[in-house]
Amino acid sequence: MLRNKSHLTNLNPSHSAGTTLLELLVAIVVAGIISVMAFTFYSNVVKGYWLHDKRSESVKEAIAARIILNRRFSIVDKIVSCRKDGFDYVRTDEDTIRTIRFVPKALLDNNDTILRNLSTFSTSIALPAQKQQGKGVLLWEAETNNGNWVAGATEVNVASAQSN
Repeated sequence: MLRNKSHLTNLNPSHSAGTTLLELLVAIVVAGIISVMAFTFYSNVVKGYWLHDKRSESVKEAIAARIILNRRFSIVDKIVSCRKDGFDYVRTDEDTIRTIRFVPKALLDNNDTILRNLSTFSTSIALPAQKQQGKGVLLWEAETNNGNWVAGATEVNVASAQSN
């Protein structure tokens, strides 16, 4: 005879060993909430990375433009004439007059392109008070197509402060 009844299966349906429909629905809802939170976090991280990368490229472009223009203007020995969109100059290693001028989207030295992707460029000369020539400063500023503003100054000899 059976003395130990613990090995018998409980036939009462309220004590079944499986999961109920309610427990399954709760698990699906919790998994869905966690998935939405993970996706939102991931998309924010990707968006932040993209914005950082875009800003980084923009800063690199501005730094490169400033380096290119500083190098080019460092060889200017004498300014012959200055206009808002450029100037005529003599290099330290030559005697011929060359022209820097801004055309839409680019800066040219004679007809050689110095820098592309510019939306604006302007120059001016600063001289000590009451002087029309001598040691002065060439001031320049430019804006790239991405909206980066760069500027600089170079000490130069000025033949005449008259602007065209």
